[in-house]
Amino acid sequence: MNSTINELLPMIKIGLENQSLFSAGSKNIPVTKIELLNVDTISATIVTEFSRINDVKMEVATVIGFFNGFFRNDHLHLKIANYAVSILDVNGEELLYAICSKSNAELLGKSNALDWLRTVYFQENTSDYRLQRAKLIISEIENGLRFAIKEVLMNVYGENWWLDKIDEKIRSSVDDVYLSQFGETISQGNILIDYTFTMHLKKIILVHWKEFSKFFISKRDFESQVEKLNLIRREEAHNRPITLLNIIDLEEIHQRLLAKLLDIYPSLTSMYMVENWRIKISSISLVRPKTDNFSERFSNETNDVVKIKLIIEHTENLISYINEVITLLNSIPVPPQKSGRHKTLVGLYETHRELEEEILVNIHGNKLAAAVAFQGKVASHDLIIKEFINDFLNQEI
Repeated sequence: MNSTINELLPMIKIGLENQSLFSAGSKNIPVTKIELLNVDTISATIVTEFSRINDVKMEVATVIGFFNGFFRNDHLHLKIANYAVSILDVNGEELLYAICSKSNAELLGKSNALDWLRTVYFQENTSDYRLQRAKLIISEIENGLRFAIKEVLMNVYGENWWLDKIDEKIRSSVDDVYLSQFGETISQGNILIDYTFTMHLKKIILVHWKEFSKFFISKRDFESQVEKLNLIRREEAHNRPITLLNIIDLEEIHQRLLAKLLDIYPSLTSMYMVENWRIKISSISLVRPKTDNFSERFSNETNDVVKIKLIIEHTENLISYINEVITLLNSIPVPPQKSGRHKTLVGLYETHRELEEEILVNIHGNKLAAAVAFQGKVASHDLIIKEFINDFLNQEI
């Protein structure tokens, strides 16, 4: 099968690069490469002149529409399951990665573009996307710190905490902001705290460090993270370009400043963390075990000794894959409200690993029949995992 697909890949590249020859009004697509991923996914890497996300997504639709037409009938029985597109800008930076199933790509062929868009997994990296993501993360960090200040100082010092315990310069600055917006002054700290700036929050927490120390790694780390946040905040506030490195830094700052707060206060939710968790889980769901054509090789083999070797090789391959998935899952920051679902998913993979390890135990004990029987249990459990993942994708994405 692979040799047949590999022979077709250059034809696909030529077709995309010369679409105008086959369809009047169609745009030729500059293709960097076409490749086969994970045995069942056709992937294209292309270059675009566009920077607006809607224009870039239209490029994705063009490529996947071409794939859909090319592989629709599958008369060669290639068993293609997914189409993927990586779109680069003229400097070679990835703007967008998209993947959808072959069956969902049929929606494009039926002119159901909006329905198709809802089924595609997108990972964006355009300048607009980075700016909006930066705004979301910064807002969550600042609002999380404001929430902590309100909760702690109200509990420790009572309703007059703003007047009694906040530095006069900060209060004066905030009063000016509130007055300029609403034409009046107030004294309610629970309202005025929302008009503080990043460095105000830093100073308030440091002055009352004894009350806030439990929320952060250390005083030095807190100061360092807020300083980094403030530098990026200036760029975001003026709508200046936000780099991918800025986003990576903000994600780390978010984790270091809010992780303990989110655990202690379940009511303090993080849309960024939920979105990030969903994206990471979706990405991990695309990880596949290394193909070894086990079923075909095993069914065609008559020698029991060779069969045992095939089972060992296949099982060790799957255990390695499961360990990789579990490691990836455990590396994701999990929103408190999603912890139950996350633990269930990790538990499913851990059970899968235990079943595979039991197969190895039986094989090494020369119990071929028992090992083969266990493969049935593994197949049933694997189906449970797939159903859970499909349910996750339908509900969360």
